[in-house]
Amino acid sequence: MHSRSHLLAALLIAATVLSSPALAQDGLKLKLLSATRKNQPVAGATVTLQAPGQASVKGETDGLGFVTFSPAPFGGKDDASVSLIIEKQGFSSLVVKCPCKGLSYALSEEMARGTDSRVVLTWGEQPLDLDSHLSFGTGHVYWERKSGAQVKLDVDDTDGFGPETITLEKRKSGQEYIYAVHNYSDKDNSQSKGWATSQAKVFLYTGNKLTRVYYVTPKSVGNLWVLFRIDANGTFYDINEFTSVDSPQAVARFLRSKQWSIGTNKVPDGKPVATVNPAAYSFAPHELPFELPQALQSGMPYYSANFYTVLLKSQESKPAEDGKACEGFIDEETRLAAQALLPENKVFTSRSGCDGVVSYSNTNRAYEFMAVYAGATKEDARKLLEKVNATQKFDGANIRWMQVVVKK
Repeated sequence: MHSRSHLLAALLIAATVLSSPALAQDGLKLKLLSATRKNQPVAGATVTLQAPGQASVKGETDGLGFVTFSPAPFGGKDDASVSLIIEKQGFSSLVVKCPCKGLSYALSEEMARGTDSRVVLTWGEQPLDLDSHLSFGTGHVYWERKSGAQVKLDVDDTDGFGPETITLEKRKSGQEYIYAVHNYSDKDNSQSKGWATSQAKVFLYTGNKLTRVYYVTPKSVGNLWVLFRIDANGTFYDINEFTSVDSPQAVARFLRSKQWSIGTNKVPDGKPVATVNPAAYSFAPHELPFELPQALQSGMPYYSANFYTVLLKSQESKPAEDGKACEGFIDEETRLAAQALLPENKVFTSRSGCDGVVSYSNTNRAYEFMAVYAGATKEDARKLLEKVNATQKFDGANIRWMQVVVKK
C-alpha cells in the first residue's frame, strides 16, 4: 500500500534509521540485498573499494548481507573518486561510483536469456518512496500493476533505500519501452527538489552484463525522472530528463504523449579532421561529429549510432553558476597533445557542465572526460586500447560504449 497514516510513516522512518547501513565509528558498513527477492540479504559476495593511486580494499558480506571496512579506507574518503565493485557467482557484477556511506546495494541474479533486460533502482534514506515505471504499448508496469506482457515488478520498496526492480523477460519485436522513476513521496509537488539528497541510481542490465548506470542530477526539479527508451528495433536511447506528472497513474500516459528522441543510425566520423556535412549544426573541434538532418527540431535529442571509445581521462565538472563560466572540462591543449599521440582516430572531450548542444550517452554528467573514437566493434576497441596503453600516458584507460547526442 502506498497510502499511509502519519503514524505509520513515522514508524517506518524510525525503523529505516535503525536498520540502515551506516558509517560506523571504526569503519564503513554497507548492506547487500537481492535485486529480485524482497529484503533477502546476499551473503558471501566479494566487495572491493578502489581509489586512484591506492591499494584496493576487499571484504565479504556476512549472512545478513553486511560488510564492514575497519578502519574506513582511504582516510575516510567517500566521494566519486572511489569505485565500489561487488561480485558473486550466479549474479551480475555491480560497479558504481561512491559516495557509499549509509547506502544499500542490490545484486541482480543472472538471467536465463542474453536478450532479457533488468532495471534496478536504489537510493538513500530519503525520499521514502521512489517508484519504477515501465511503459510499453498500452501496458504500464508499476506498484499498482505489477505485471504485464513478459514484464514484471520483482520488488517494490516504500521505506527508503530500495531496491525497486523491473525485469523485461523478452522484448517484443516492434514494441517501444520507456522507463521512468516517480517520486511518490513528493507526488503532489511539481517543483520537487527531493532528488538533491536522494542519491538515486539506476542500473540497467542486458543479459547478464551491467550496461548502464544512471546517477541522479542533484539540482533537478520535478517529481518524474525519465531515463531511457528502447525503440522498436531494440536500440537503447538515453533521455535523462526531469519533469512532473499529477499522479502515478498519469505516468504512462505522459510518457506515451511525446516523442523523446530521434535515432539517426549515423556512425560518428572518427577521423581526426571531420568530413561530415555540418547540416543544421557545426561541430566544434573538441566534439565528435556525425551526420545530421538539414533541420533539427528544437528541444529534440538526435542520437548517433552506437560506437566504442577508449576513455583516456576524466575529472570533476564545474557547471556555470552565479554568473561564472563553466569550468572543469579538459582543455584544448591537452586534447591536441593526446591527438598527436593517437593520430588515426578522433580524440574528443565533453563539456557537460557548460550545457552545450553536444553530449554523450552512458556517461556521468558530473564528470568531464577525454576519449578517443574506437570504432563500431569491441574488437576494434581492444586493439586501440593496446595502442593507448603502449603510450604509457593514460593510466586507467578503459573501453566505453556510447552515442553522440545533439539537442538544440
